[in-house]
Amino acid sequence: MQRAIEPARFYEERYASKQEISKFVERVMQAWIVKNAIGPKILDSGCGDGAVTAPLARKYVVTGIDVSEKNLRNARKLGLHAVRHDFCLKKLPFRDEEFDTVVSNQVIEHIYDTDFYLEELHRVLKRGGVLLMLTPNAVSLTDRIRVLLGRLPITCEISMRYKLGSSEPPNGHIRPYTFPELRHQLRRTGFKVVGERTTNFPFPVYWNVPNALKQAAVKMGQILPSFGGQIMMKAIRK
Repeated sequence: MQRAIEPARFYEERYASKQEISKFVERVMQAWIVKNAIGPKILDSGCGDGAVTAPLARKYVVTGIDVSEKNLRNARKLGLHAVRHDFCLKKLPFRDEEFDTVVSNQVIEHIYDTDFYLEELHRVLKRGGVLLMLTPNAVSLTDRIRVLLGRLPITCEISMRYKLGSSEPPNGHIRPYTFPELRHQLRRTGFKVVGERTTNFPFPVYWNVPNALKQAAVKMGQILPSFGGQIMMKAIRK
């Protein structure tokens, strides 16, 4: 009989590898983060390998935290000040109001106590500072079609070991989000939501189509953000 998988070990051994995400979508998210972040001190909470916030590290002091030492080694090579930390369970190892911007990209969907996580991000962010939150949209157009067909949304998982009922390998998602739910939780935590968007209208960017169609998918996503694959929310700490 196999032993239960501890969350920290799961992320260290399995989630440390590069997530399966469209490079085009990743570039859209990165461009939005770079455009909206302010310095001089930035926290990348769940920095992964550091690639997304690496452009910011060229002009600001970017601190990245992650549970995977493998990821952190790469983040350091890209210029981040990388710190190993299990933010699922412990307070962030930073002073109150230490950062001008906090980036949380593809993290909150993995957190058991999301209220504690957001409260910690709120604590270390300066008053008037910027929170950039990105997480999968559980009710994208693709997922609405899946539910009508009797299937789970793509990002909802029932197994940490096997690919069961989802088009993605297990990534440890336990908290599905929609735009209204994330907006409400951020407000309850003391943030003011000042901007919302998505990456793209779901389908074209994942197909082998001309770049013009991909760009059109991005623009369509701004018209109908609730149908997009990713929630991208900008908030200010009150």
